[in-house]
Amino acid sequence: RLDADQIVKEIAEKLGRTAGVSYTNIAKEAISNGRTELAIKLLDYEPRATLQVPLLLGLGKVEVALVKAIESGNTDLVYTVLIHLHENMQLGNFEMKIRQFPLAQALYLKYCKEHNRERLRTIYMQEDDHSAQAACFIQDAYSPQSSTTRESSLVAASEKFKIIKSDLHASLCEEQLKLLKYQRTLEEKFHQEFVNGSLQDTLVSLLTLGEVKLADKLRTEYKVPDRRYWWLRIESLADQNKFAELETFSKSKKSPIGYEPFVDVCLKHNRQSEALKYMPKVREELKEKYISKLGKAS
Repeated sequence: RLDADQIVKEIAEKLGRTAGVSYTNIAKEAISNGRTELAIKLLDYEPRATLQVPLLLGLGKVEVALVKAIESGNTDLVYTVLIHLHENMQLGNFEMKIRQFPLAQALYLKYCKEHNRERLRTIYMQEDDHSAQAACFIQDAYSPQSSTTRESSLVAASEKFKIIKSDLHASLCEEQLKLLKYQRTLEEKFHQEFVNGSLQDTLVSLLTLGEVKLADKLRTEYKVPDRRYWWLRIESLADQNKFAELETFSKSKKSPIGYEPFVDVCLKHNRQSEALKYMPKVREELKEKYISKLGKAS
C-alpha cells in the first residue's frame, strides 16, 4: 500500500494549483476508500477554507479545522468550528481549548456578551479578571434585559474596582449608587419618574418642579460646575415662562457664563422685550452680533 505522503506529493506535483481542480473532492474520494489520513493530507492543498474546514470537522480534526478557519480570516467559519466544538465537548474542556487561540477566544467572549452574560461573568471569574468583571457589572446595571437590580450591579462593580485599586472608578460607581437611592426617594415624594435619569436630568426635573433648594443642594453635593448649573437654571426658567424670576436670577450674582445666554433663551421663546433687558450687559465684542439677532427676531 502506497504511503499517504508519497501519494499526496505525486498528486500535488501533477495537479499543482490547476484551475477547476478540487482537492476537497479528491479527499472525499480518499475517504470513501477508507484512506482518512490521505484525505487529511490532501486537504492541506485545498485553497478554499470554506470547503476545507467542514470536511476536517467531519474527519474529527477539530483543532486543525480551527487553525485553518482562523488563518482564513473568515469569522463566520471560525464560529462554525466553535459551535461544533461547543456541541461536542464538555464546556470546561471547550473553554480550555479555545484559550489557546486568541481570535477564537475573542469571538466566543463576544458571543457570550450578546447572548450569555452569565457565562461571560463565569469566565471572567475563572480568569480572575476583575477589570472585565467590573465592566460586565456596569453594563448589566444599565441593560434593560438585566435580571439583576441596578443597585446590586453597581455595588458589585465598585467592589471589583477596589480590588484592582481603581479608586476613581469605584468612587464613580458609589456616586451613581448614591444618586440612584436619592432618585428613589424623589419618586416617592413627587410621584414622577427620576430613576432612569442622569444627574442633569434630575436637576432639570427639580428645577421644573420649582424645588430650587433641593436642586442647589444636589448641585453642591455632586460639585456641578457653576457654568453648567447656570445654564440649567436659565433654560428651566425660560421653558416655564418665568421671565420675572429669570430677571431676578440674573441679578443674584455675576453670571459665570455672561448674559448672552439670557438673551438667547428669551429670543428662543419669542420674548424680545425680555431679551432687551439683558442687552446692556452683553459683552462689547458680541454687541453687534446680538443686535443683529434682535433685529431678525423682531
